[in-house]
Amino acid sequence: MPNLRIVSDNALERATSFTASSRAGALVEANLLNWKKSSLWRATGTTARITALFATPEPIQFAGFPFCNWSPTATIRVRASEEAAATNLVRYSPAFDNAAWTKTGATVTANYGPAPDGSNAACRILFTATGQSVSQATGLGTGVLCSGSVWVKGVANQTITVTSGGVDQVIGISTAWQRLKAQGKTSTSNVFAITTNGGATARDIQVWGAQLETSAVCTSYYPTGAAAATRPAGYIDAWQSYDYDSGWVPACPWPAAKLRGYTAVQAASAYAYGGGTYARHWLPAEIEARGLAVDIADPADNVQGYLEAACMVAGPYWSPKYNASAAPLVPLDSSQNNMSGGGDTVGEAGFISKEIGIDLTSLTAEERATVMRMARSSSVYPMLISIFPSDADPAKELDYMAYVTPSKWSELGIRHAAAYQTKVTFKEV
Repeated sequence: MPNLRIVSDNALERATSFTASSRAGALVEANLLNWKKSSLWRATGTTARITALFATPEPIQFAGFPFCNWSPTATIRVRASEEAAATNLVRYSPAFDNAAWTKTGATVTANYGPAPDGSNAACRILFTATGQSVSQATGLGTGVLCSGSVWVKGVANQTITVTSGGVDQVIGISTAWQRLKAQGKTSTSNVFAITTNGGATARDIQVWGAQLETSAVCTSYYPTGAAAATRPAGYIDAWQSYDYDSGWVPACPWPAAKLRGYTAVQAASAYAYGGGTYARHWLPAEIEARGLAVDIADPADNVQGYLEAACMVAGPYWSPKYNASAAPLVPLDSSQNNMSGGGDTVGEAGFISKEIGIDLTSLTAEERATVMRMARSSSVYPMLISIFPSDADPAKELDYMAYVTPSKWSELGIRHAAAYQTKVTFKEV
């Protein structure tokens, strides 16, 4: 079982771009970064996408949403990209029927079927003899290192040749989409070409998404029109996997809180009274991300018919060598009961949060320094803690997860040479 994890640095605070696919009125995505339950982002439906771009790579191993209204069946897909900016030099990269592409002994049919990105933009190329091609001049000089790629599918056991800068790669193709790649230096031909191979037998294939880059590797596809186009650093579209892709995974697989007196028990009006939940995803390894994208889907059981969240956190986490030796959980309830003049007990609902104490009985010197660094800034900038991350019992993970600031520190003492102990109490914001 993983040990205690603390996310003390929210990389989203340094995002140069932070956007959501939708927002309801003044409940904009920027509210996710202000650490307040009362100021939130709300989507216009039960699916949404949040993206962040960073000027320099940020270490990411966690993405989560404290205080949200998502149901136990909600799912998220977390993707991260390490890619720097890159330019696709091919013009009309998905449209092989365009005049920018030279057809020699080949017939092109546009919008023939579904492409890898889900659009109906795949082109059919029918070659009728050996040596035929669909090509485009690269505009590069001789001897330039470049990489070319194109998405292709066709009849099984066919072969075609992808040529990038005069370097050929002969590849067999099947009825499933695959991305064919070729790398090398440009020659006097200087063309990006798809040609037939293997005699005069006709070739019948579908193609989409050509790309030519002046680099030694093929990066993620970026579409072009009448001119070359540059993909921004960290850019993540709706369909490619990039450097990390969680796939669709449960976001908060635990029962939502049920509060008496609230009809919409998950909504923002109930967050301060113990309503709502936490959504989270732990990456298996830290990634230096230039871009981050989180897709959210909660169409089946969302109570309100829209997504909302009060906070978002993304960044690396710290974990000690040993887990907390004790972690008492204390509900904090400011509700009050008073006696009326008639002798009745009259209750007034108050704010509800929780407090978690962590007993770290043994810290190494490095861990001691890390704890002290977090302590110096955490009274102003909240941290996300999880005592039992990825526990087999989802309810246990939720109970011991909180977005907090320290409310009490005990002395930091030396137990024995190079080992330290302390107790920290965290209060949910």
